[in-house]
Amino acid sequence: MPVKIWFATWNCENMAPTPEHMRYFLHELRSGVPDLVVVGLQEANKDKEGKFVAERMTALYPNYTLIASQAMPGMTKMKRNFQHIGVLVKRSVAGNVTDIATQVSDNKVKLKEYGKGGVIATMKLNIGGTGQEFAFISAHLDSKKEKSRTKQITTLLTKAAGIPMDSSPAAVQSAIRARFGAVFFMGDLNYRLNPSGRRGMTSPFMTFNSNTPGDDLATCIASDATRRILLPMDMLLDSPLVTQYNFEFPQPIGADGSIFLPSYKMDYRIKGSGNPCAQMARNPNAANIKKCYFGKGKIYNNSRKCYDFGWLDRVGFSRNGSCKVTIEDYYSDPSVVLSDHAPVVMKTTVQ
Repeated sequence: MPVKIWFATWNCENMAPTPEHMRYFLHELRSGVPDLVVVGLQEANKDKEGKFVAERMTALYPNYTLIASQAMPGMTKMKRNFQHIGVLVKRSVAGNVTDIATQVSDNKVKLKEYGKGGVIATMKLNIGGTGQEFAFISAHLDSKKEKSRTKQITTLLTKAAGIPMDSSPAAVQSAIRARFGAVFFMGDLNYRLNPSGRRGMTSPFMTFNSNTPGDDLATCIASDATRRILLPMDMLLDSPLVTQYNFEFPQPIGADGSIFLPSYKMDYRIKGSGNPCAQMARNPNAANIKKCYFGKGKIYNNSRKCYDFGWLDRVGFSRNGSCKVTIEDYYSDPSVVLSDHAPVVMKTTVQ
């Protein structure tokens, strides 16, 4: 019998989201559709009652109970915040989830910013006869240095596998496959778009008029057909998660076959209905897209050698041969204007 597991990941830009922000789950959770819901937050704050959004969702959705909650403190842009993972399970099957454990990656304070890495929840699911152990990792990887991102990925996967920290990537991958039916890795992974294409491509993949790059990119993003031109620029496809650990990171394509809008970089400074991203969500034309993504005027990041927008917020997985993961839907919700990222949701069925 299949198990429905849904994921939401969101970089909250030092804000405290509320359960109402999780409205894309509203009808389905009240109806008890998924068996598990995994919420991963980056740069999040607690609400006035000292709780994270996943810890508040059970009040709205009494069909569910919180079975795992783990936070790791951090600081970005000179403000203290947290990474947090929360796992909710349908009450009717909660007794079939056992061996629940959580942990965090190393959290060493460095200069003005720290808290990069992630949080981990592992558990055994005896739902529908699966009887397998699963790992859920919510990460916020380094935004500047590929070497640091690689180290953070390795630390998280090695800790999840429960083997010595000096193990080789091959040993980590083998341990993960032996222990878990599947490992899900999600979060703000900070892999942007390289306009020269992926590693190994020698000629520019796409060029724009240097005088109007924002106009050209906005026009490209506005159409699903031209948005596909951006997919080969995805630097995540060259990351160790894919090349060393064989994780599958689906392209940002929903159940209807359309590519969802890039989840970063959103303009959140203007509050209310006049926000350009709220306007874009209602009418994603080139003019509104330009105001939402490029309103700050920053398009290309010279230090990172990439565009300063993209599908940074992702969900991927690694599975062993006995586990099958089917993606039912995958989308972002740009209408939720709280930070410079849009929340991203993946709905899966595991068997």
